[in-house]
Amino acid sequence: MVLTPAQVNQAGAVTLNNRLDFSKSFNLKYSMLLGNNAGQGDGISFALYPGQLGAVGMFGGNMGVAGLPNALGFKFDNYTNQADNMVTNGTNVDTEFGFGKWATQVSKPGTPSYVAGQINPYTDTVKYAEHLRQNNSSGAVWGTVDQNLNIFAPYGSFIETNEAGYLKIMDHDSNHLFLRNNVKDTLPSVPINTLGIPGKVIDGPARLTTDLADGKWHNVQIDYQVANGIGTFTVSLYRDTTYTNLNKSWTAWIDIAEMKKKTNNKPYFALNIAGSNGSSTANQAIRNLYAEYTPEPGAFTTRFVDENGTTIKDAINQGGSDDLVTSGTQFTVDIPGKYTRTKDALKGNYKFDYATLETYDGSPTIQKVKVDPTIKGDNYTFTDTYKAPYRRLNVYYKKIDSYPTVAASIAAGQKSIANDTDTLVVDQPNTPITYEYTLALPKSAPDSWNKVTVQTMLPAGLLPTTTTAIDQNGSVIPITTSQENDGHTKVTLGPIDLFGTAAFSQPNTVKIKLTLNPIIPLTGAIETTAQDTYKQDISTTPQPPTSYWENQPPKTIRHIEVSGTQTIAQEPIEMNGRKENRVVFKNSQLHLPAGVTQVDTAERIQLPDGLLSNDITITRTTVANMLPTVAAELTASGQKKLTGSDSVHVGVLYSGKDAKGITYWWVVDYVLYEPLNVWMPSQELAQSVAKQLKITSDTVLQKSMMKNLQSFTDTASKWTIAQDPTGLEYATSLQTFDAPGTNAAAEQVKDSFRRLLTTFATDRGQAGTPAATLTTLTLSNYPKEVFMPTAPATNQLPELPALTTFTATQDGLESAQLTSLNSKDSDLAAFLSQPAAPKLQKFDISNNEPAVGNANPTRIPTRIIGPAAIAKIDQTNMIVPGIALSVAVDKDDPNKITITSPKDGNGNAIDLRTKLSTLALDSGATVPFTAADAAKTTVEFFDQGTSKPSDTNADLTKFIDKQHPGQLNIRYQDYAANTKSTTGTGYLRFSYPKDNATYSLWMPTTITGQTAIAVSGSLDFGTRRLAAGDYPNDGHDDIAGTKPAEPAVPIKITTVYNPKSQVTVQVTPFAAGSSTVNTFILRLGSHDIPAIGEGGSTVLPELTNDTGLADTQNYTAVLHVPNTAGILTGQKYSADVTYTLTDGL
Repeated sequence: MVLTPAQVNQAGAVTLNNRLDFSKSFNLKYSMLLGNNAGQGDGISFALYPGQLGAVGMFGGNMGVAGLPNALGFKFDNYTNQADNMVTNGTNVDTEFGFGKWATQVSKPGTPSYVAGQINPYTDTVKYAEHLRQNNSSGAVWGTVDQNLNIFAPYGSFIETNEAGYLKIMDHDSNHLFLRNNVKDTLPSVPINTLGIPGKVIDGPARLTTDLADGKWHNVQIDYQVANGIGTFTVSLYRDTTYTNLNKSWTAWIDIAEMKKKTNNKPYFALNIAGSNGSSTANQAIRNLYAEYTPEPGAFTTRFVDENGTTIKDAINQGGSDDLVTSGTQFTVDIPGKYTRTKDALKGNYKFDYATLETYDGSPTIQKVKVDPTIKGDNYTFTDTYKAPYRRLNVYYKKIDSYPTVAASIAAGQKSIANDTDTLVVDQPNTPITYEYTLALPKSAPDSWNKVTVQTMLPAGLLPTTTTAIDQNGSVIPITTSQENDGHTKVTLGPIDLFGTAAFSQPNTVKIKLTLNPIIPLTGAIETTAQDTYKQDISTTPQPPTSYWENQPPKTIRHIEVSGTQTIAQEPIEMNGRKENRVVFKNSQLHLPAGVTQVDTAERIQLPDGLLSNDITITRTTVANMLPTVAAELTASGQKKLTGSDSVHVGVLYSGKDAKGITYWWVVDYVLYEPLNVWMPSQELAQSVAKQLKITSDTVLQKSMMKNLQSFTDTASKWTIAQDPTGLEYATSLQTFDAPGTNAAAEQVKDSFRRLLTTFATDRGQAGTPAATLTTLTLSNYPKEVFMPTAPATNQLPELPALTTFTATQDGLESAQLTSLNSKDSDLAAFLSQPAAPKLQKFDISNNEPAVGNANPTRIPTRIIGPAAIAKIDQTNMIVPGIALSVAVDKDDPNKITITSPKDGNGNAIDLRTKLSTLALDSGATVPFTAADAAKTTVEFFDQGTSKPSDTNADLTKFIDKQHPGQLNIRYQDYAANTKSTTGTGYLRFSYPKDNATYSLWMPTTITGQTAIAVSGSLDFGTRRLAAGDYPNDGHDDIAGTKPAEPAVPIKITTVYNPKSQVTVQVTPFAAGSSTVNTFILRLGSHDIPAIGEGGSTVLPELTNDTGLADTQNYTAVLHVPNTAGILTGQKYSADVTYTLTDGL
């Protein structure tokens, strides 16, 4: 930033965009240039003053500071002013006060007019200082001069001004003028004799041994630290542009409390860095300005900049602490939609691009937030309210003129073109082609045009042999070359910075020159673009792209046509194994041109959509007296491209000589591919897929065809998941998969389910997997082994995130397959409970009716609940092991026979519903049914494992005790009258609907229970006059001659037994006291039952048959007396009769 050109009577300053808080620490760094030995200006200063931003003091020995009221600063003085160069010589007014009063209130130049209050020196500081400069055209010093203090340049010193702007060089024993009265709107009417605020100069004026006008840059640092009520200045001058090689430093301090008091507690000061020339001149400048400070609250700055952030229009500074009210004062900034700058290197036309707002609130990182000004015709406005933190609006503009210029030409031999309409035709082999491109900036272009990239795209088959990029200074700029997937070669220059009006050492022109070799026939174009890589300067990411100019330089296109060179030969190469990644080309596969007898080079060349340099390595090995061995080896990325595609192309560029020593170039396109039996080893699977895709036998199935397979349904079961599923991973659009098993022993292959999931999720480079698209998976009628791993999974099973329906009916599953998440029993539970499961809406592991007789019934007795998102789980017709039902005969009523559930240890019938349980898939926890669950469970009873009645199946549900259905309590007589079973077998079905799940369980039963026998009817043969004969069971009294009231009483025997049980009867000898008779025989029906010892037990076979579980027989009872030997008269004989039901085993 130039402060003064090398012209007489000049003063210029750089100011901050807002005032700083002088009661807080700040740090200022910059580099300064004070001319050279050919000319010396007065020097460079910095100053702080409590007035309006942008004021510049008087020139000459006034250092650009004199005329700024109540300024405090420092100067690097490069010119010694004599005593006769004082303002009093020309004005004849009081030096410390009157000149300022006079200069700002004259009605005509040189005529005093003391009208007070015309200019406010603090709010109108710019105008105030301007009046003083106008009335001091000679640049006489208004203040102390160097000679009077016996100080000679070059030197450094603290400086200050009084309330009128009178300049004083400060020494360590000086009486201060700074802030000797309060800051007011007008100058005082009479001079002030009081002292300034307390403070002290520690280091007074000091002469420098270094020549400041040496044409070199010198670093300066002003460090101001506030502590314990004292503000301490440390000014450091460095010998060069580092901050380590110190020349000299000066220190001074001021009292902060007094400073705040004299500024009405508004310690906000503008900061100037000024340069000044009088009669002696120099080009004085600063650069690399760094300022760290606390801004005045309420201040707002609007900057107008180009895309480099360089100011193109004066900033607007507005607002301050006075504008802060409760809600802040509203303000509006006018933003021109277009702006024309008429001076210096940046002159030209600009167009609004975007705007950002920065807030300086003390945060370590200043956020640049993009804002959208309001459109107002062709212009914009930004409206806001003043806020306590200092803020800055940055308005960015693109330039819309002075664009870079481009030129390009292409030549071969004597032919050359430099436009985009003609075509350069090359019809001779091995003819080199030269391409040149030039990019230049005009002098009115920016300093600098940053991060420029020049990119040239060459058509496939046009190889660069030499590439150079040179700026106008002859400096070589690096170029990178790469081959694109389509075979084009991309040549990239940059990014570099170009300059418009900079010194010659900074380039504004760059030229690219390429020497090209055509290796195949081609028709195409060489295209070159130049563009910058600017981004919008905002804090959020990604940063939108922008550019310095509204439009980038135009693309250049140069057309070319090449003929007469070697065509590309194509050679198919079969890769016969997934682990095979290297192939050695046979001599016949090198495709030598006619007459060529040797191969000098072999290197990869990029073919359209061919393998890239990081995919393949080409090697050439010399063999004595033979053609070299040329091999291609795939890298991991190349192998993946091979496995993910039908084929991959590998281009090899060969060069070789014929017998005459003429060099030939030729290209071979090697097509590497995997045959069908490699990428889909199962012939049955390949046939099934081909059939479903309707591929005829004369067409070979390709990987690329698999994406058309949206539904796999192989109900013919030519292939099952127990076989190799490799190849299905290429079905990247697969949505439905239904591959039922046959329940064959050959399908009892562990890891089948895991292998299928892994295949679905395998990425072989095919751009997608079925795992991402599969919504319906049906795996029915498999043995449980397909879901069992050979070892627990060490990693999470592959996920099917899109799966909504999973069907595994009649798969022979058992509890272990769903109750263990991390065991070798099954992968099914782990799969269903993984994080991807929430998309699953329906899970079906049902059996079909009839449940019994299914080839592969599922045996999971627990009711499954899954993650919350599984909307429906079907578990119908599960099969569990059978139980034995009990049959009981009431001890008081032999006719009351009940079929009931098994009994617990206390002899009470168990409610079978309470033995059911619930399994949580996500945890593997099993919880018994609660009483509420049991109450909601229905119980049904059938002869067969089906709910459909038939000649062999009766629905016996209506006989179940409705009060206690889980205990059954079925009357045996009802069962016997309605059952179709002759063996006592049956089936209970438990059904429990809840949470959109359907659960039903079949439980085989056998009615065995307990064996029981009941006998009714008493034996009373009465009082008899015995003689040989038969006596009925009627209780007749022969002595009294009475007749029985009732006929003879039969004996009724009822039995409940297993089919092989039998009933036996035993009778003890009749006894009366000591008399015993063994000859009496009890005759029941047709059975004679002698006394024990005479005939043993007698079997009643009619009570043993296979037609029912219970039987009842009525017997006439007769006492047969064969003779009366041994019978005593008048005795009462009795005997015990024992009826026994045995199991018959």
